[in-house]
Amino acid sequence: MIDLLLQTEVQQFIKDHENHDPFSLSLKFKEVCGVPVKLVAEQIASRKRAKSKLPEWYQADSIIFPPQISMEQCSSQATALYKAQLVKGHRMYDLTGGYGIDCYYLSKRFEEAVYVERHEHLCEIAAHNFHALGSDNITVCNEESIALLKSIENTDLVYIDPARRDENSQKVVLLEDCEPDVTLVIDQLKGKAREILIKTSPMLDIHLGLKSLDYVKAVHIVSVNNECKEVLYHIDFDHFGVAKTHTVNLHGNSEQAFSFHHLEEVNCQANYGELQGYLYEPNSSVMKAGAFNMLTHAFPVKKMHPNTHLYTSNELVDDFPGRKFKVKSTVPYNKKKILSTLGSKKANITTRNFPEEVKSIRKKTGLQEGGDLYLFAFTDLNNQKVIAITEKA
Repeated sequence: MIDLLLQTEVQQFIKDHENHDPFSLSLKFKEVCGVPVKLVAEQIASRKRAKSKLPEWYQADSIIFPPQISMEQCSSQATALYKAQLVKGHRMYDLTGGYGIDCYYLSKRFEEAVYVERHEHLCEIAAHNFHALGSDNITVCNEESIALLKSIENTDLVYIDPARRDENSQKVVLLEDCEPDVTLVIDQLKGKAREILIKTSPMLDIHLGLKSLDYVKAVHIVSVNNECKEVLYHIDFDHFGVAKTHTVNLHGNSEQAFSFHHLEEVNCQANYGELQGYLYEPNSSVMKAGAFNMLTHAFPVKKMHPNTHLYTSNELVDDFPGRKFKVKSTVPYNKKKILSTLGSKKANITTRNFPEEVKSIRKKTGLQEGGDLYLFAFTDLNNQKVIAITEKA
């Protein structure tokens, strides 16, 4: 099927219809040059998604893209590049190859790379794409990863992105329930690999993950455009001691980064204060990491309540790892007060440690989503329910 999709006429059809609705094309055409239109429509939908998610692959010629659902689940170019800058060496293995995105970017940091995948059709697609992208240091291996473990020796890195669905296609979160079970793989790799990099679901509790894994030197919590995408456990068999947590939020060519040790967070007391001229909302990676007390020591900000994860300062702290807002006014949670002070029927609303949800506030006030104003409904240091009316700083 790869050869059929690679026909010049089919590739041109895909590019010509990039901005067309794939479903409408499925109704209009039965096939394109002998290829079922469903497969062509899948390529169009996935290629369109790749424009922002995998721009290098989008711009390359003759790339075969995965179905749209797989395209949504696979790593982005941004997260794959982030992983790649964590490691380097002579040889690496990707034991859960999939569509090969992580393997491709990781391989740029190694002289030799081995892509391992049990599904033959994925191996064929990956081999084709690696060649189309000009990678000549990746060996494609169609084999079960567990069976291959015995033959691994003297490698610098083993990368694992375990499947997070069981035999009934139900989502699982615990490492022990994923395929392969990385808690067992680690024991088999000791003495064979120098480092292991494990990608896990953002839903996995980090402390639970650390209890299941030994030799973890770092945990990386990676967000893209303030959406937490993946948590990485970086294992080094020479490491003993507490893992360091690194949070990063990738946005275009910039990134917000903040690192700390868990014991630092546990042992420090937050600095508290009432709302001042600026309000800060930590990004999703910091929130996932739970670095709520450390922020008030790493930056000149104060926390506004033990359970309200919002921060404030008198002067703008430009490098705070999160969204930054200038406070225009503060009002009690009262419909008339809010509307008279707001002077607009539109506002973006966020709640933190507040008894009502956003949709309830919208229903009571009649405020529509949008505009340049941002309302934060929260509980302050005096346990009062207040509304901060802000604009982006």
